[in-house]
Amino acid sequence: MAANSARHLAETEAVQDGDFSRAGRHVMAGFFDGSIRVRDLADGGRDTLLLGHESQARGLAMLHDERTLISAGLGGLRVWDVVEGRELFQLTPRPRMFFNLALTPDGRRLAAGAGDGLI
Repeated sequence: MAANSARHLAETEAVQDGDFSRAGRHVMAGFFDGSIRVRDLADGGRDTLLLGHESQARGLAMLHDERTLISAGLGGLRVWDVVEGRELFQLTPRPRMFFNLALTPDGRRLAAGAGDGLI
């Protein structure tokens, strides 16, 4: 069921990154236009659209609370509340383009890979 529910998050945009949350409740996709779609698989497949990156939402990491999403892309890092569908805050360090995100297994630390090789 989850595999079928996870299909077709993309409309016409190129998917830059996709991932499941740690508990498997959400599937997330970041797109070339900077948008992010989060599908709640436990809530009948309800989609949340998050807008904020200038373009290329390329890295996605969901915290263990299944509510807080961190995204990387052009314009820096953004932190989202996927239940409310809103941006909580953004980090715009230099450089402004980040490609990858990784959380430690306990969810307390985040690594972000930047376009200039900075982690």
